[in-house]
Amino acid sequence: MVSRLGKAVAVLIAIGFVGLGFSMGMTADQPDIQITNYEQTEEGLQVEITNQNPGEPVEVKISLIDWPNDSEITSETITIQDGEATTTLAFDGELDPDQHALTLEIDNREVQRDRIG
Repeated sequence: MVSRLGKAVAVLIAIGFVGLGFSMGMTADQPDIQITNYEQTEEGLQVEITNQNPGEPVEVKISLIDWPNDSEITSETITIQDGEATTTLAFDGELDPDQHALTLEIDNREVQRDRIG
């Protein structure tokens, strides 16, 4: 009986560690720098980026992509300090939520991808 109880406790502890690891992984995927707003203007697609983590300047790449083909249409690389930054991507076409998405890359790693619309 003691061995059954010991096994049950070991299983519960293992499940707890798996759950803890999962919850830590979920919060780690939320970047401190995010695309917070976008708007199509006469000049192109105006994109607002927010840096919620004060500290060193960070170079980010914002891209408008063709969603189904995963190909870049246009992009801009900017350096963001604390707070917010705005950039305009050159684009004069019609935005389509089934066709277009915005991506945000930091250190050549995609941290955000949002469909337009």
